[in-house]
Amino acid sequence: MTNFIGLLQCFATILLHVVKTAGGVAQNQHQDQSSEVKYSALSSTLPFPSSTLSSSSGNDHQYEASSVCELVLPSMDSGGLIFFLHIPKTGGTTIRRNLEKVERVKYIFAKNFSTYYETSPLVEQTIIQHGRGNNNTVLFYEIHATTAPSFYKLRGKLKRWRTTAKRNNVPVFFFSLIREPVAYSFSHFNFFHIQERNPSFERCNATETNFIRKSVFNPQCQFLYRGEPSLRGQNTNARYNFTVHEHICHVIQNDMVELMDWIGSTEYLSIETIPLLSKLLNLPASFKWDNFRVGKNDPEHIYFDEKNVSSLALQTIRDLNIFDTDLYNNVTKYYKYERIKAQLK
Repeated sequence: MTNFIGLLQCFATILLHVVKTAGGVAQNQHQDQSSEVKYSALSSTLPFPSSTLSSSSGNDHQYEASSVCELVLPSMDSGGLIFFLHIPKTGGTTIRRNLEKVERVKYIFAKNFSTYYETSPLVEQTIIQHGRGNNNTVLFYEIHATTAPSFYKLRGKLKRWRTTAKRNNVPVFFFSLIREPVAYSFSHFNFFHIQERNPSFERCNATETNFIRKSVFNPQCQFLYRGEPSLRGQNTNARYNFTVHEHICHVIQNDMVELMDWIGSTEYLSIETIPLLSKLLNLPASFKWDNFRVGKNDPEHIYFDEKNVSSLALQTIRDLNIFDTDLYNNVTKYYKYERIKAQLK
């Protein structure tokens, strides 16, 4: 009962905040009162925004907030393992479409549980039998979407893979990508709700109301915790369907830093992560990286972005992404491309 009352108090606080903000925007920018009414109605369909919860300061993480990852790239000249944790809508399709055509890369796309179950033994084989014969193949193993196991469920296995590889002197490189939360929200809405891409997600018109209605509570932390099914299920009963909590996001953040050699950002994909992978795989200078932006490659699709919504809508999205913002800020501070750039020459 105490928890329920506490949640009601959180909800009341947020409603008051939204009303005050709407009033201020209307007064300062001379907007009509219809937007205030619209957002008052929308607030009843949203999960309790996380701005009422205490955000992490970074001091309670296992790694120091002021520290920087000291990455030394392994040599993959004799083969090895590259593990890619692909969060949806972060640019991973560009990586897959380019590297799956590289001759000495054996690319495995574990897009669901059955594929993962059938192919994960190849990882075990690689980290145990590496070096036998003259095979210089790099196993590039990508976990992504649908029913594939989440990072939270995979943590134990990823730790064992790293330990086994180290014991057998097998070069490994684990990496992921993360995206600025507001940009992520627009990309998620465009891909899953405007285009006819996935029947599991409701298709709707590109309006500000629908954008807010279909925005997800901390989707990147949520995906890392429970996988893609939670992104679909949250909208069923959004008001009460909390699928990730602050302490879980902190655990995920700690384990990401422990297990990932590199976490790049979507915003700097072409000038950081792609040059890093090119060096890691010793790709020739003539190798051309094509850009596959799945949500924008459709010529009939008009991209819905920040220009199409009000400042109040953007603030609502920020309120829904407090944990994702914390994750993004801490990770991008920890993984500094400048510290490894000299190795890429």
